[in-house]
Amino acid sequence: MPDGKGIELIHAQKRKQYPIVLMTSYGDEKLAVKALKSGAFDYIVKSAAMFNELPRIAKKIYQQWEHINHKKKSEQKIKKQNSQLKKINAELDRFVYSASHELRAPLMSVMGLINLSKVQNSDPSQQEYLNMMEECLKRLDKYIKDITDYSRNNRMEPEIGKIDPEEVVENILRGQSFLPGFSKVRKEIKIQSRFALYSDVRRLEVILNNIISNAIKYHNYNQPDPFLLIEIEVRRAKYVINIVDNGCGISAEHLDKIFKMFYRATESSEGSGLGLYITKETVDKLKGTISVRSFLKTGTRFTVVLPNRKPRQTNNE
Repeated sequence: MPDGKGIELIHAQKRKQYPIVLMTSYGDEKLAVKALKSGAFDYIVKSAAMFNELPRIAKKIYQQWEHINHKKKSEQKIKKQNSQLKKINAELDRFVYSASHELRAPLMSVMGLINLSKVQNSDPSQQEYLNMMEECLKRLDKYIKDITDYSRNNRMEPEIGKIDPEEVVENILRGQSFLPGFSKVRKEIKIQSRFALYSDVRRLEVILNNIISNAIKYHNYNQPDPFLLIEIEVRRAKYVINIVDNGCGISAEHLDKIFKMFYRATESSEGSGLGLYITKETVDKLKGTISVRSFLKTGTRFTVVLPNRKPRQTNNE
C-alpha cells in the first residue's frame, strides 16, 4: 500500500460494512493489537503457505462476520421489542390501576344502598336477598382490591420507612374482624424487636393481610382450640415473619402450586386465586423469600424473610 497504511484504511471504514483482515510482513505483536483495537477482524502474517490458504481463510472469516452481524441484528430487534413491551406493560398497569379505582366507587355506593335497604326493610326474605347481594359485592370488591394491589406492586418502587410491627399486626386483625369465624380463632402475637424495623409498610400489610385472612377463612372451627400465631422477629439486617395455624392445612400435591396466579387448592375456595400470588410477587419486590410447610387437617406455617434496611439519609436530613 504505497499510498497509506492498513490502520488508516480501518479507520476510513466508519460503518464497518465489511470484515477487514490485516496482512503484513511484520510479525509485530504491538501492531497486531493496534489493528484489532482499531476494528480489524483478524491479523495475518504473510507467508507462502498463508497465500495458499487465503480462499479458505476468507470463507471462514466471511461466515464468522455474517454470524456476528446476524447476532447484532437479533439483539437490536430483541432490545426494540423489550422496549415496546415495557411501554405496553406500563400503560396496562396504569389502565388496571385507574379502572380498579373507578370500579370501586359505584360498588361502594351500591353497598351503601343495600345497607340502607336492610335497615328500612324488615321482611326476612328480603333481608336474605340483600345479604346475598352484599356477599357477592364483597367478593367483587376483594377481587378489585387484589388487582389494585398487584398493579401497585408492579408499578411503584418500595418506599422504606420506620415501622411499628405490633401496630401493623393489630391493624390487620382489626380489619379482618368482620370475617366469619374470626372470633372463634384464638390469636397470639409475638414480637421480638431488638432493632428498629425499616420496610415498606403498605407491602408488608398486603403480605400479612393475605396470609392471615386465608388462615382465618380456611380454619377448622370444630376443634378444641383453633389458634393463629403471628410471630415477627426483627434482626439487624432482616426480619422473619412466621404465621402458624392449626387449621385445615394444604395437601402436599398443592404446596408447590399455591403461589401461581388463579390457583385454588380446594374447590371450596371462594377467593380469586390471586391472594398468595400477589403475596409472592410482593415478597419478591422487597427482595425477600417466602416458604410454606403444611399438613392436611393439621395446620400450616408460612415463613417470610425480608430485608431490614434503614434508608440512606439525604444531605438535607
